[in-house]
Amino acid sequence: MFAFEIPELIIDVEKIRKFVLELDPYQWEPMRRSKGLPNWPMPFFKYTGIDHMEPLREIKDQFAIDLGENVVDFYMVPEQTQLRIHKDRRNAGINLPIMGDFETAPLVFYDEDRKTELFRASYSDKPLMCNTSFNHGVDNFTDTVRVLLSISIYEPFDFNKIKEFYLQRRLLKVQYEG
Repeated sequence: MFAFEIPELIIDVEKIRKFVLELDPYQWEPMRRSKGLPNWPMPFFKYTGIDHMEPLREIKDQFAIDLGENVVDFYMVPEQTQLRIHKDRRNAGINLPIMGDFETAPLVFYDEDRKTELFRASYSDKPLMCNTSFNHGVDNFTDTVRVLLSISIYEPFDFNKIKEFYLQRRLLKVQYEG
């Protein structure tokens, strides 16, 4: 499985969007290349160190498990660029679109050959748990910047453990739907 929605995680997108627009534009950091990747440019940016800031702390406080520190970030793929196919160092990510055309520029998962498309993540207004241990990428050939809020999942958790907690209704402190 590549992704599933977590509708019970409450995120005020308008409040987050306003927060993003007020961030210092010079604090967006270019993503670093990982070892073993080809020498290609990374037109991809990250805004980190913001877990403690409202309204992001409100999001983290909804979890019944301790996700650790520095796990809530914003990721930006500028317009008319491509986030090349890769695997993350993190185990998984809970993503929510904040700005951009996510229908035209979805997150796409690929086979090990990095050519065979396996799954297109359909974003809605609900947070989407994504298995970033699979190859994935984004082609943002739109005229708008693509920004998402992402909660990174690291050891001792991974996609399957988070899914298990979710299905057992132990992931969040809130009442679950259904």
